[in-house]
Amino acid sequence: MDVEKMNVVERAKFCRDSAILKRKDKMTIEILQSFQDDPSLLPVVKIPISEWATAALIYLGIISYADNVSENADYILNAYSELSKEYKNGTLEL
Repeated sequence: MDVEKMNVVERAKFCRDSAILKRKDKMTIEILQSFQDDPSLLPVVKIPISEWATAALIYLGIISYADNVSENADYILNAYSELSKEYKNGTLEL
């Protein structure tokens, strides 16, 4: 996977999919950690990729909520939780 060629939407989808599919492999964690410094904004919601990646790492239990909470953390964590339910119910395709 060539992370450097991913556009902002692909990076956001990677964060979302990693959280929903509970991917905890070394490569996924390293990519999410590299995204924590990415200031690019996801156009629709104007939230930086860094916050999507950090929330994914929180959701996966890799880092703590208390030490990494951000302005949009609760919104993103709720989105991951709701999307995960939809995926499990078969109403969301990744």
